[in-house]
Amino acid sequence: MKNLPKLLVLELWGLGDLAIASSFINKATQSFQVTVVAKSYAHDLRPLLWPDAKVLSWHAPWTAFRGKYRFDRWPWKSLHQTLSTLRSQRFDVAVS
Repeated sequence: MKNLPKLLVLELWGLGDLAIASSFINKATQSFQVTVVAKSYAHDLRPLLWPDAKVLSWHAPWTAFRGKYRFDRWPWKSLHQTLSTLRSQRFDVAVS
């Protein structure tokens, strides 16, 4: 595999948004090492829609239907760990 630039795709909302982004993600894998951050169902979609992309699943608390403003209940440790993981990857480009 060539030393391609790294692209981070943040698609944190719903399945519909991820479906709309799928053609972009698939096409981007031709020019980038793509990592998609999305809800856990993205792992099931990856082999079918964008097999060359990596998936990091994470549920953003601000996408919840209820309690999204209950900051005392947010998974702060998980948020910090996810951000640390993403920073360590040193992406060249990010889109949301």
